[in-house]
Amino acid sequence: MGQGKAWRLGIALVALGALVAAPLVGRATVGALAPDDDIPGVVLPASQPVSGQVSAGATASDDVYAVRIPAGRWFWARLSAPAGPDLDLYLFGASTKSIRSTKPALVFSERQGTSLEFVRYRASVDTTAYVDVAAYEGESTYWLRYGMPETEISVSSKAPSRCDWQGSTTVSGTLTRTSDGAPVGAGEWVYLHHRPYGAKRYTIYAKTQTAEDGSYSFEVKPAKRTVYQVRHLGSADFVAPVDPAGETITPYAYLTTPVVPSTLQAKVDYNVYGYLKPHHPAGEQSVQVRCYQLQPDGTYELKAKIPATNFDHDTRAGTITKYRATLRVPEAGVWKFRAYISGDSQHASTFSIGWRQRIVK
Repeated sequence: MGQGKAWRLGIALVALGALVAAPLVGRATVGALAPDDDIPGVVLPASQPVSGQVSAGATASDDVYAVRIPAGRWFWARLSAPAGPDLDLYLFGASTKSIRSTKPALVFSERQGTSLEFVRYRASVDTTAYVDVAAYEGESTYWLRYGMPETEISVSSKAPSRCDWQGSTTVSGTLTRTSDGAPVGAGEWVYLHHRPYGAKRYTIYAKTQTAEDGSYSFEVKPAKRTVYQVRHLGSADFVAPVDPAGETITPYAYLTTPVVPSTLQAKVDYNVYGYLKPHHPAGEQSVQVRCYQLQPDGTYELKAKIPATNFDHDTRAGTITKYRATLRVPEAGVWKFRAYISGDSQHASTFSIGWRQRIVK
């Protein structure tokens, strides 16, 4: 992502830093510069949020702010803007003379197609850094929040790997201080980002605040395989050096019990059918009707897997899939029938919600 936007900055070179690789910037500027258009910029205001306006391709494409960071302290900044334009956020070191030079940024945030950006950096020595709000595409007003907390925290997260079709489940965890493991207490904002299957980037799903014991919880209802990532975007007191790994939740498909005639004869063809959600392409064979025969020891043994064909079925709620198969039981006895669908990139494998038992003559 960092190099993906570097072409607009002139030179696509990435330098490895203590925290993150960063792009080089070398933007051309036309016209006279205002004090906040380049380094040294203006002093970062104490009042928050800091607001301004930038426009891509113009002289005022950047707003630059100077901030003094004491040794050992963290600095974080969070950028937001209305939907539509694409703004980016950079933090440059003290030796950088201009954002238009080839000096790499200390850290950066370049999320494509959005202006929700976040950076964090820990100073090893007393230093001056430069916050650059840059317009990559469009023109927009923005809001910038920041902090310099002393205390590091860790963010845990957990979630089940599966959930029912159209069912809800929970992503939860705790924020604790890394120094002693004590909870952060109530009131810390936690953000849940999600990336459903097929999406190119994370977007904010919800936010909540911690309880007294530092815990948080989000209720989610994924329609398809979705990765959730929990983030603490900094506060006056705390910063999380890293984000927890994403939690992937895959819902099961919904498969009704196959409809089977009440009376069956061996070696005779019968139509059996049921319904599948979400919609699957018509003509494909997504579902199997599995046939189990009762054995002398009282168990049921799988005897056949009959492929079923998908058909479009319209309901008031939209198009779902009807599966249909031709059933031919090879011999008399007591049989059970159940549908099955294997997992795919979006949904987990599952059996139908019930069985059909029949005496075959």
